[in-house]
Amino acid sequence: MIVGYVLAVIAMLSIGILGLLSKLADRYECSPLNTALVLFGTSTVLMASYVRLVQGESLRPPTVVLSTGLFFGALAILAFWVFLYGLQFGKLTSSWIFMNLSAVVPAVLSAGVYHEPITLLKALALVLVVASILLLWLDRKKEAAFQSAAQADSSYMQRGRWITAMLAAFFLNGICPFGLRVLAGKGLGLRYTALYLVYWYLAGFGFGLLGLLRARVRPSRANVLVGMVMAVASVGGQFCMGAAISRGVPGSVVYMLGMGASMCVVVLGGVLFFRERVGVLAWSGIVVGLSAAIFLSFG
Repeated sequence: MIVGYVLAVIAMLSIGILGLLSKLADRYECSPLNTALVLFGTSTVLMASYVRLVQGESLRPPTVVLSTGLFFGALAILAFWVFLYGLQFGKLTSSWIFMNLSAVVPAVLSAGVYHEPITLLKALALVLVVASILLLWLDRKKEAAFQSAAQADSSYMQRGRWITAMLAAFFLNGICPFGLRVLAGKGLGLRYTALYLVYWYLAGFGFGLLGLLRARVRPSRANVLVGMVMAVASVGGQFCMGAAISRGVPGSVVYMLGMGASMCVVVLGGVLFFRERVGVLAWSGIVVGLSAAIFLSFG
């Protein structure tokens, strides 16, 4: 059990580091599409190596595993690309909360599609998610009030792009993990989760490659290096969360750490390493969002 809790903490750190690396990619002006492409490509190799070398399994999946992985993997790279794009117009500390709170989307889908009960805590979490997003938007609006007219016009456009991108990332990032629930509903999750993730990442890589060929923008050295490290953080977070649950740690605890506490890692990292200023409204939004993640985990 102790090993399981250690893995849960590692998952929290991995997901938090992924958020900080997203800001680093923005600082080095890495193309969002190229960064996501490298992340998904490297993750595909890592997961395929795990399936073949560690599990000793074939890379040929059942049709339902293949189709589900490809569909939701394509949504995953769209979610991450939109997030990296929107990060250009906002703070990491405020932006990452949208990715954390997106867990409410698969919760609602599970309740609707698989008729799972919506508890009082889940209902409260939904209300807090809306409140958190509103507080973060008000924080961005307050910043613009202290700027000159020219700066305010530019900030208004950036604020609009930021909130649009973050809302899109919120819904896409919430939908893309729902494929795991689909597999579980068919009784295939326990055996094929790792293989599913191979094609989940592969679909994201293929979808991103099509976008790269159209844009004709070559990845920079920074794109490649940061994207590869992000891949390690992404796979590490997913793998350690699954490993912690398989070792008997309650799922509510694992998800609370991975989805909730990782938000604290990103906030503290944004303040310490990127010198981001966080206002009272933003802090309030983060606290409310963290509360929503906790309620959702225990609900």
